[in-house]
Amino acid sequence: GGGTPRREGRPLARLLLALVLGGCSTAPVSRTPSASADPVARLAQEQVGRPYVYGASGPTSFDCSGLVQYAHRNALGVEVPRTAREQFARASPVSRSRLRPGDLVFFRPGPGKGLHVGIYVEDLLFVHAPSSGSHVCYASLEDSYWRESLLGGGRLR
Repeated sequence: GGGTPRREGRPLARLLLALVLGGCSTAPVSRTPSASADPVARLAQEQVGRPYVYGASGPTSFDCSGLVQYAHRNALGVEVPRTAREQFARASPVSRSRLRPGDLVFFRPGPGKGLHVGIYVEDLLFVHAPSSGSHVCYASLEDSYWRESLLGGGRLR
């Protein structure tokens, strides 16, 4: 069934807001965590600033699931599936309150959208490759956009 026009317009409004704000997240992250002791999280952090390119899995550019694949392969020598959907299916569920550095956070940004994935760092911050025209960056699970679209956490190891 359909929704009210206001509900249907909300994902578009979020997309436009994200584009206007420069494409990392809907709100800039006010703090940058120190380098994580977790090798997957740390390697993801080292990619901050690299460009988003659809289908890219490093080392010079990434999409969201490519960043996850790259970090696991190069930090741990562990092969993980290529797509966010496959990564979600493979990961063991982890509640938000039990997230550890290196865990994955999965999102459904809107109706009909594919899954989005990031790598948890600490204190509700994660690293991700958000969208075309942007770059690998930090975002917060406290941000209403990410909080509302969070499907859950997952662990691949």
